[in-house]
Amino acid sequence: MDAATAAWLGDCLATLADTRIAHGAAELEDALGQDVQALITGLSLRDPQLGSLLDAVGRLPLLVVASDKDAPAPADERIFFVLSRQLPAADVAALVHSAVIDRSLAAEEIASPAAAARLQRVLALSSRFATRNDLQSAAGVAEDATQQLTRADRTYCLFHDADSGSVWTETEPTREGRAAMGLVGFAARTGRSCAVERARDDPRYVGALDDPEGDGRERLLVQPVVGPDGQVQAVLVAVRIGSRDPFTPEERQLLATFAQKTGPMMHHLALMVETEAVLRAEREQQERLYRREALNAYGQVGHRGDVVRISPAWIRWAYWVLLGLSIASVVYLCVGRVDQHSAGPAIIRLHARTEITAQSSGALVSVEVSPGERVEADQLLARLDDTEARASVQQLQREFDDQLRRRLLDPSDAVALQSVFTLRGQLASARTVLDQRQLRASRAGVVSDIRIRPGQHITMGEIVLSLLDEADDRHVLALLAGADRPQLHPGMPLRLEISGYQYAYQELVIDWVSDEIIGPNEARRYLGPQVADTLVIAGPVVLVRARLPERSFEADEETYQYHDGMLATAEVAVRAEPIIVTLFPFLKRI
Repeated sequence: MDAATAAWLGDCLATLADTRIAHGAAELEDALGQDVQALITGLSLRDPQLGSLLDAVGRLPLLVVASDKDAPAPADERIFFVLSRQLPAADVAALVHSAVIDRSLAAEEIASPAAAARLQRVLALSSRFATRNDLQSAAGVAEDATQQLTRADRTYCLFHDADSGSVWTETEPTREGRAAMGLVGFAARTGRSCAVERARDDPRYVGALDDPEGDGRERLLVQPVVGPDGQVQAVLVAVRIGSRDPFTPEERQLLATFAQKTGPMMHHLALMVETEAVLRAEREQQERLYRREALNAYGQVGHRGDVVRISPAWIRWAYWVLLGLSIASVVYLCVGRVDQHSAGPAIIRLHARTEITAQSSGALVSVEVSPGERVEADQLLARLDDTEARASVQQLQREFDDQLRRRLLDPSDAVALQSVFTLRGQLASARTVLDQRQLRASRAGVVSDIRIRPGQHITMGEIVLSLLDEADDRHVLALLAGADRPQLHPGMPLRLEISGYQYAYQELVIDWVSDEIIGPNEARRYLGPQVADTLVIAGPVVLVRARLPERSFEADEETYQYHDGMLATAEVAVRAEPIIVTLFPFLKRI
């Protein structure tokens, strides 16, 4: 090939990659030993060396640059095309590209009867797509063919939308996702197949998308179906349980060939479904606007009526009404205010309460009072079993009397003197223990909530009954959010809603607010064990008290009495802001 022809070819093939010029037989032989897809020679069609070159390249596509216009037409089928220097560069590049494609197609030729049988099997299965006009039946054909070609235990056909990245299956309407994860997503995004020997060992595996029925120990073969536009139309998944043999190379090749042959038909079917959906949506839109009967009648009438005329009389006043409403709404947004409340649980208290607790453990012998009975300070309320304590006191008393007698008879008896002092201390301790077996009133009051019965075992610190002060001390104790303490003060209105009596609100006035914010545990200890376990306290709280003006309240046109320990919900309006600021918080900074 002369220098001018080589320069012309270089300009024509500038858009193609991986081109090389060989000078001499040695460079040509070295190039043929590599992966060459097509060859261009400058030998004349009359040159006898052309036959030797054709024998050397075998079935490699050969393009010949004609040196004269009167050369005879090539009779050898191995010559792909005769180029002329008058051809445009784009046409030369297209011919070379076509030769490369024909070379890749020639590699797929049938080499043996066994290969022909396998290909015929694949073609028979793929031809079943020709009669399918919906995705669901096509998915069934694909899954059945995949099972036959790979002898899989389970098969799936998931369709892929390249625009949205969604994947779904028509056979399982609830199974859908996106091609952003999983082996299915990898195949849909890359167009590459993959075979996994143990699914859960692969970092791309997502069970809910790749194999919802498996436990991750299965073998998976994932094959994309690529359409003529290069987009992945669907993904075929073959699942084989882990105890069976892996997928063979022949099975993988069969499935890949099946996907290659069905790719154009899958693309064709997807376009049909998409166009039908668009046309159906158009028809539905028209049917929503007009009844089908009306459209048919309109099409049959030759004479068209006059345009519908609408009287504008009501439009004028409707316009001003809407304008007035709009202005009133804007004014209301600016003038109207929204209250922000501090809310929390509350407890009704009618009397000051004193809890009587046991100072020692033991069996209860008797209860000396009854509910509602008035008792005086230090009055006996109940007795625990004091047999041992009383016997101990009596024993120590006798020993003390004996040693005291010896001391009086013999004032010089030092042992008796020491025993007197020792027994006196022991006797005082025993009497204290005996006194602790008796539960006495710490102050005067009315007995309430007796929680013990004779024969019951009492532990030290257990509440046995309550004493109520006779003085009337009706109030409600509310637990509001600790963060609202700076905004709370006496004199603020408090709205109370008794639990179980919805919308029966009581309007009260705060008369005391605690100075400290306490935690949930401290709040429960302050309220007492009788109601602490009935409240849910989520965080720091502040105690607020308001007096109840009456001993009763009204709900649903009925009058009910307050009872000590009733639960309620308290709300206090701590601040207010315009409605427009609530809707648009950025206005606070203006």
